[in-house]
Amino acid sequence: MNNSVTIQIEKQVDPGDYYEVAQFKFYVVRNGQEINLSDGGFVDWTQKLISDQKQRLLISGVGTELIYKMKHSPES
Repeated sequence: MNNSVTIQIEKQVDPGDYYEVAQFKFYVVRNGQEINLSDGGFVDWTQKLISDQKQRLLISGVGTELIYKMKHSPES
């Protein structure tokens, strides 16, 4: 079992329509396939809700069901 961790930082000019400023993603490599487990980034929700441009909100989500299925399924 390989328990190594690789960190890769990529700079993009535009993180996309959903996230502002910065976005992050976590991947796992299983059987040679790269699988996206989690992502997150800064959003402008609080700035719009309370009209305070100083507010910043960092959100993230994790595919917990996917992690469970990967842990409990036989490796191909």
